[in-house]
Amino acid sequence: MSTSFVPSPFWRGVCSMNPGSHTLPLQVDHAVGEEGIASMPIAIATALSKVLKKVALHRLEAYLYTLDNQFCYKKGLGTEIANLRDTGIGYHIHDGCINSLSYADVMVLLAPTADALQDLINVCQVYAAKHDIVYNTTKTECMVVSPARAQQTTKLLVVGNTLQRKFSYCSREVKMELFRSHCYSIFCNSLWSRYKVATMNRLKVCHNDILKRLLELPRWCSSSLAFTRNGVNNLDVIRRHSVFSLRSRVELSTNSIITSVRQSSTYVCGPIQQRWLGLLFV
Repeated sequence: MSTSFVPSPFWRGVCSMNPGSHTLPLQVDHAVGEEGIASMPIAIATALSKVLKKVALHRLEAYLYTLDNQFCYKKGLGTEIANLRDTGIGYHIHDGCINSLSYADVMVLLAPTADALQDLINVCQVYAAKHDIVYNTTKTECMVVSPARAQQTTKLLVVGNTLQRKFSYCSREVKMELFRSHCYSIFCNSLWSRYKVATMNRLKVCHNDILKRLLELPRWCSSSLAFTRNGVNNLDVIRRHSVFSLRSRVELSTNSIITSVRQSSTYVCGPIQQRWLGLLFV
């Protein structure tokens, strides 16, 4: 004789629980038959998983807080950032000192010299020992930004030679897609501000030659006509798009660090702003 499973007030209470509530009914009113007993472990696991998920999210929110649009796991990390800024080491904009960027469990330290960087690391070490924090040294990297300028023309020539050598037998559509993928991404071109006109002209000629060689066009043909007929952008248009994208994000950003940079005289009257205006407003 089989017995049908009738939901008890316990299960009706679980199904109608308020997501914000973290209490479960503690008593089952009556026993159920064999089919009901067989389905109870699955129903209990499902109900508990939903409730525990809500509880975990609620508890996690207690450890998350917002600090200048940067999210940190533990309360009190602002104290470490304040200690770093009190050292006076870093990049000074207006009356503020910027030497650390934090997002979740990732931190970046900015310092002008190796000794200054060591001083910032010492501050972090003291804070970590006090608050029982362990830094993962296997994921720690040190990057040096050198003032030497990259040889963009040489890099672009290498890309062009590779495309011509490996994909000379592809269709025109494939070649144009490869050109967009490899010759549009010119690293940090929106930040170029100090360069000679002759250097930029050599880069333009190199960019034009890559397209002509990829399409097997003679060098004396019009570059503008070749770009227009094939629906791809020349170097000036690529740089204009990059500058417009970067400038729009900087102007609309509400981040405190970017706002300080945007309000500084270096940004308003500096050479990079003049280059941007020269590209955007011809």
